[in-house]
Amino acid sequence: VHTLNDLLGHDNGTMFSPILRVEKSFGSLALTSITAYVDTTYDTLLDQDMSSLDIVALDYQEEYQTISQELRLATADPDAAWQWVGGIYLMHQKTSYSTKFDYRSQAAMWGAMPGMYQKSTADLTTDNAALFGQVQFRPWSKVELTAAVRLDWERTKVDWVGTSGLGGTTYSTERFDGEQDWLAFLPRVSAAYLLTPEQRIYATIYQGYRSGAYDVISFSREVVASAVDPEYTTTYEVGYKASLMDKRLSLRTAIFYVDWRDIQLSAVKDTVETLQNAGAAHSYGLEAEVNWLVMPGLHVLASLGLISAELDEYDDHPSGEDLAGNTIPNTPKYKFTLGGVY
Repeated sequence: VHTLNDLLGHDNGTMFSPILRVEKSFGSLALTSITAYVDTTYDTLLDQDMSSLDIVALDYQEEYQTISQELRLATADPDAAWQWVGGIYLMHQKTSYSTKFDYRSQAAMWGAMPGMYQKSTADLTTDNAALFGQVQFRPWSKVELTAAVRLDWERTKVDWVGTSGLGGTTYSTERFDGEQDWLAFLPRVSAAYLLTPEQRIYATIYQGYRSGAYDVISFSREVVASAVDPEYTTTYEVGYKASLMDKRLSLRTAIFYVDWRDIQLSAVKDTVETLQNAGAAHSYGLEAEVNWLVMPGLHVLASLGLISAELDEYDDHPSGEDLAGNTIPNTPKYKFTLGGVY
């Protein structure tokens, strides 16, 4: 890969993620406990102007520490006409961000003074709790009916500091402390018909959710203080699943339609990138996946995705334009993968 730059940067990251899973049966019931811990660090230094000129460099670090606990109680008999599972999920996460722009010797070409800097630091504390349950019923041997629900609560606290200066002198400091919480009710219903014990067709409708958020890596207090609302999706999906050739070949195909509400998108306002709710959107497409065990230990994997994604409402863009009818940003029209695992 050939790039233009004047700075030898780096892109480093680490992850430590142990998981403890405990399963215990109590007669007709099965209890599962999953305890997980994740510790990640990420550090990058790059030539932000992406040229051979010495204009501006970006120095960015983030750290995550997450601990979660899930408890599930379910029916232990896989052949029972009624199958159910219920449980609780708890998560606590601490996150730290540091973002800094250093304006260098040729910064005047971008209208800045050499030696200037902008920096933001933020500490986030996120707590998440959820209750979930699912019931599955087989009224006939080849028919499965499923209903599920998840009640999800999340609270985020933020402590943000933004500074700017020249050389070793800080000229301005801004602070923001905030807290928000969000609650979501997420149902799902589906029906499946078993063509054979290894093949089925299905239809499902479910509610999706992305919690609200603070844009804490921004240098603007106004942007950070304007938390975005949650994003919701309703997905309609019809598909086919199969496990063939003595379970050596797995197939999955599906067509889907997604209705988006309060979709979260990035936009630039007064030269500052901001996160905002754009309104309504929709997408539809086709997905297919193949997993083939060619020989013991060797899997061949392939997938194909075709998608059309369009904004239905977006009249609050900083440009003042109504962007309804445009493609949802960063949504490829097609995706194809081919690989193997040995």
